[in-house]
Amino acid sequence: MKILTVDDSKVVRLTIALTLKQAGHSVVEAESGEDALKLLRSEKVDLVISDFNMPRMDGSQLVRAIKQDPDLRAIPVIMLTTEHARKRLDEAREAGAVGWIHKPFKSEQLVAAVKKLAEKFGIS
Repeated sequence: MKILTVDDSKVVRLTIALTLKQAGHSVVEAESGEDALKLLRSEKVDLVISDFNMPRMDGSQLVRAIKQDPDLRAIPVIMLTTEHARKRLDEAREAGAVGWIHKPFKSEQLVAAVKKLAEKFGIS
């Protein structure tokens, strides 16, 4: 499975990439919502894992942009966040996110969430 990770923190992107590559996935990275959209239009990606709080385009705005694009809307998006406020999490869900993982996360938790979504959405 090819997964796009979007986070303005290079350390977080590298941690996610390492974890998912060890689990057998292909990973591409973007440091902003804008970069993620450009990448999604040039590469086939099966799943997006995005940070919630990013400058210029936050995670909810990215999800909304993905879901409004007919060529991208079928791609599931998981939010990776430090947010615990119900309102913010509901905002992401309403935008189209299919779930979230709270930071800091355990590697096993991330891999399990990806596996669960792959099964749910028929992604191999």
